[in-house]
Amino acid sequence: VGIFAQLSRMGDLPALLAPAAQARKIAAQSLNFFSKGMYEHHCEEEKDLFPAVRSSAHVGEERMKVEALIDQLVADHRALEKLWESLEPGLNKVAKGQDTTLDTAALQSMGVNKGDRVVPLGSRASGPTAS
Repeated sequence: VGIFAQLSRMGDLPALLAPAAQARKIAAQSLNFFSKGMYEHHCEEEKDLFPAVRSSAHVGEERMKVEALIDQLVADHRALEKLWESLEPGLNKVAKGQDTTLDTAALQSMGVNKGDRVVPLGSRASGPTAS
């Protein structure tokens, strides 16, 4: 690399600083949120919401559907926690400005929407709503 090439590269630095700072900020915010909040959220659902929904379901087919849905959500919780635990070390490095790689597939998997299963459970626990 010659002097002119290196001078040109240095000229690129200002444009790279903002994205690097944003990466550190997002990583730190993610660590703060998921390291504690995700586990608390899962615990609350499994301790409070799921039993309430289970007890409000009618015996028979409805109860079996609710049980299957709860089983799937609990499995989703464990899978999400496992994904998080695989990403956390890399995010710690990003937050500190250290070089690392992140598993893109794991990051994308963290964003999978489970809302299509949560809404029916939440609405069942709170009772029927007027239309």
